[in-house]
Formats: sequence, C-alpha cells, structure tokens
Amino acid sequence: MLNEKLQALYQGVESVSGLKGVRFAYAMARNKLALKRELETLQEAIKASDKFIEYDKKRVDLCEQYADKDDKDEPKLENNEYVFSKANKVKFDKELDKVREEYKTVIDERTAQLKEFGELLKKESEFKPYMIAYESVPEEITTDAMSRIIELIEDPKK
Repeated sequence: MLNEKLQALYQGVESVSGLKGVRFAYAMARNKLALKRELETLQEAIKASDKFIEYDKKRVDLCEQYADKDDKDEPKLENNEYVFSKANKVKFDKELDKVREEYKTVIDERTAQLKEFGELLKKESEFKPYMIAYESVPEEITTDAMSRIIELIEDPKK
C-alpha cells in the first residue's frame, strides 16, 4: 500500500469503530495502532524546521501589516487569502522579498523537503495489515464503510 493511502485507511478504520464483534474489533484496533505509527512517522518527515516556522511567522506578520483592514481593523481575507490594495501589495512584496532573501537557505531546504515528501508518499509503506476474515465482518456494516476498509478484509471462503 502506498504511503499516500494510509490516512484514508486510518479514517476508514475509525469510521467502523462502533461496530460490534470481538474479532473485528481486535483486527481494527491492531490496524489502527499500526497505521497511527506509520502516520506519525510521515508527519515527522513533513514537519517544518524551527527556522522555517520563524520565516513563516514573519511572512504572516507582513501579510497582516499590509493587508486591507475590515471595519474591526482586522486584515481582510477572501477565499482564505489576504486582500491587498495595489499600493499595499507593492510595499508588501518589497518587504517580503527582503525576508525571503534573509531566509533563502531555509526556504530552499523546505522546498526540497516537500519534494522529497511528495516522492515518499508515492512509495510503498511499511504498514503490514492485520487481515480480518470476511466472515468476521459485522453484518450491519454499510457499503461505504466496507469500501473504506476493504484492503483489510480477506475474500470470503467458498
């Protein structure tokens, strides 16, 4: 299974947590723990450095400083993006260029990290599923729930 599919499978396992059945619950609990470990490893791989967080805080501070303000003197946002007048956008860009220059190495490192992470998501994970027999799946499972965990269910016995 690819790393990029682990989060969806984890959510699938969580979505069936209310279903009854000892074998089923055991298998889902084992899978949940294993998936959680894999996802924590991936989260660690994408974690931004302290220096990048420092850069991003300065960038956001500039956004808030130069963005147009609403009637409560708060920065205006549209579609989750800051709104700038033309004059303020020019000032903002000039200040942001200075900050980007100061943090150039940090930004380049983060860009490389994100690229590597994208490649990591396309690789096979080390997750080893704990399979559950089809016969142990609770009868009240919905088609949607079944489709979210289908990789963990063995084919029915004939």
